[in-house]
Amino acid sequence: MNTIDCFYFVIVPFSPFRMHVTHCLDEYRHSRMTCGVLCEALVTAVQHTLVDVSFRLSLGTAREFWMYSVECVPLLLEEVETECLIALVKLMRNSLSAPSHQSLAFDCGLTQVLGTVLCKDHLFDTQGDLLIQVSVQALCNAMTGNEALIRATWTAWMTTEQGLFWSRVLVCQEEKVVMSVLVLVLNGLRGCSATSFKLVTTERGQRILAVLLSNLESSHEKQGTHFELGCGIIFHLMHQGYWVDLVQCQQIQQEIPLLKLMDSCLQSHPDNFPDFITHRELSYLCIAQKQTCQASSAVLQQLIAHGSEKSSLEVEGLSSMYTRLVLLLQITNGLNAAEAEKQPLIMQLLVEQDQLTVTTGLLDDLETLSPVVKTAKVDPVARLPNPLSTGQGFDYLKRECVRCIGTMCSRSRDMQDKLRLIGGIPLVLRQCRVDDNNPYIREHAILALRYILQDNPENQRLIEELKPMEAVQTPELTEMGLKATLVNGKVQLNTLNQTP
Repeated sequence: MNTIDCFYFVIVPFSPFRMHVTHCLDEYRHSRMTCGVLCEALVTAVQHTLVDVSFRLSLGTAREFWMYSVECVPLLLEEVETECLIALVKLMRNSLSAPSHQSLAFDCGLTQVLGTVLCKDHLFDTQGDLLIQVSVQALCNAMTGNEALIRATWTAWMTTEQGLFWSRVLVCQEEKVVMSVLVLVLNGLRGCSATSFKLVTTERGQRILAVLLSNLESSHEKQGTHFELGCGIIFHLMHQGYWVDLVQCQQIQQEIPLLKLMDSCLQSHPDNFPDFITHRELSYLCIAQKQTCQASSAVLQQLIAHGSEKSSLEVEGLSSMYTRLVLLLQITNGLNAAEAEKQPLIMQLLVEQDQLTVTTGLLDDLETLSPVVKTAKVDPVARLPNPLSTGQGFDYLKRECVRCIGTMCSRSRDMQDKLRLIGGIPLVLRQCRVDDNNPYIREHAILALRYILQDNPENQRLIEELKPMEAVQTPELTEMGLKATLVNGKVQLNTLNQTP
């Protein structure tokens, strides 16, 4: 059995009731006391710990209490005496009120025996929910604030079969049980940096994170304590530099939730370049963005040529790719616009991936695919709609493409000239209009044009040479009873029955 070399000297008053409790446990483990009598004594002792601090301290420092309790747990499990077992685990939980109690309980095998409790299949029903909850709480109390215990316990969990029970417990439907597990994991991460490495790099840890991320994706609408704790765990791992490891892990496969969490982190601090984002994260984001842009353009061209009913992609796959692309664009656009020392690094990576050409091509495909659609159904989860829900509107994509083009042309003469050469300036000009499916795209297009034209006579001359070709009659104008006409190079609005 593992031991932890910790020594504490605690003076506690003598407690006759402690002697009674340990005597009852000793009698039961020798089959000299019935479970009913033991249960009554344990329930009374649990109530006593809530009001008598000296009793709680006295019980926690008694080695015989921990030894007898650990021996009684498997006996109660075997006899399926759930009520009595719950009382015993509660008593152990309440008695873990000092570091000396933690080390003593660990030496007597508390964490191992509670792991045995959680591994039992028959516990995963309504009757066993409370037992799981108090067992997890007892484990949490047994380690919180004790780095040596956290390291030893999590190492054992992540390298033995005993660690498999955490991913199973996380799928439990009982909210209090799940919350207890999330608190245990978060305390383990904060209490010992080695826990993060174990979670991310071991198969058992990856199973835990896969279930956790899946739960986050399905519980975000509630935005309750579970969601906050789960986000706290992932944010902690992100700040320790494990975001790319999580995204690339085949066991986890939860890229979309991880992109949403990074986007959320950046939205909370729009003017800062987070410290955890290094060359490794930026490289992944830029490469993934280019690949997804190219894949999206291929799909759009297929839709343009054959219509959505001829697409080789299912709607679910198309929606996933669309969501991924919007998130990637939002993240890289925000980072590229940040006033920070690392901004030139992401700009360099975007240029290496020829992102200006790729994004301009995607915007051209989007412009060709469909006209502006008036309304959109927005998904409250990702703030992104189904790409086909608005008549192939692909909401937000045009806006993010315009932002990308603008930020890449900002303070870069090379990018300004390149955009002109690939014919992207008129394309950006066409986005200077109201589009409900791409909020504020007109404002972003105007800002992008400012960056494109700034200190660039060639680009300014191109704009001056452009001439209006026709006046576009939009559905909004028709609803208002107006007609747009082009007279002497200028657009005039007249009533539908009036001629210019």
